[in-house]
Amino acid sequence: MRRFGLSLLAGVVLLLGTLPGVGQAASLTTVRVAYVPAVLFAPLFVANADGYFKDEGIRLDLKTVPAGQDAMVFVANGQLDAAVVGISAGFFNDVYRGLDVRIVAPMGVIPKTGNPSPLMVAAKSHITRIRQLKGQTIGIAGGLGSTGSYMLAVLLKQHGLTLSDVHVENMSFPEMVTGMQNGSIVACIPPQPFSNAILKARTGRILGKVGTGLDLTGVVFGGKFMRTEPQVATRFLVALLRGVRAVSGKDYGGAKNLAILAKATHLPLATLKGMDPYVFSPDFQFDLATLTSMQKVFMTYHLLSYSKLLTPSQTADFNFAHAAVKALGYVKGH
Repeated sequence: MRRFGLSLLAGVVLLLGTLPGVGQAASLTTVRVAYVPAVLFAPLFVANADGYFKDEGIRLDLKTVPAGQDAMVFVANGQLDAAVVGISAGFFNDVYRGLDVRIVAPMGVIPKTGNPSPLMVAAKSHITRIRQLKGQTIGIAGGLGSTGSYMLAVLLKQHGLTLSDVHVENMSFPEMVTGMQNGSIVACIPPQPFSNAILKARTGRILGKVGTGLDLTGVVFGGKFMRTEPQVATRFLVALLRGVRAVSGKDYGGAKNLAILAKATHLPLATLKGMDPYVFSPDFQFDLATLTSMQKVFMTYHLLSYSKLLTPSQTADFNFAHAAVKALGYVKGH
């Protein structure tokens, strides 16, 4: 069951009365956001290009990072306000150590149909079964402890292997495309549009799928941003939710959206055409069970600096998401 799981604080409800209406511009406030250039975060790119943030009185200062965990310290200390990232062991360890960051909304989810973030092997490889990956080098953004390493661990376990049976190489998504071409890696887990780029170049093929329906990515806010600018934080999510709804359903692969995503990911438009889509919750619903599952897997590999599971209230705060959904209205049927 996908759910918020946290009560809506009265303080955020009160913000609704002071929010500018949708489409009503305010004096622009800069919000500094770290992001990974992947289609998993399509709502951010579309909302920015279509002026939804400007409508909410916000100007984005976007910073590219190779992996989400690279941004957490900067979000926590106030150098950045937010990040759209994959959830990692680094995030959980940061929260345990007292870094002031919280997950506030979900982003892209792997659907039941299609395989936008597949486990891929080099086209020239002899490997046809996952068990044959034993001893091989696999490219994962962020390396051990990253979102991709969780996905890999889950998939390997289904086939009698562990992360200890393979060599995980930390590399960015563009480096995975190159690595599949030059043979420096045998396998990788790239998101769209990088998986599509590998398929179209015929340098790799799909070997497996993992992560269906799991909330492995999200929006992270810093505590300082939430406390000192709660109205801006809520307006940020109002704009982002408009972006979510703009890329949902048949509009996902529309010509205008693809042009925006091609610019954001620095890949040719042709590479994005025909890619398997991610799904986004139009009401910002988040599966809290994913956070428990991730912690358990990371603990198995001694990647967490604690032994007692962190609770949802320690890792997430969906009050701003609730307020944003209330401001725009719920989508019928969700």
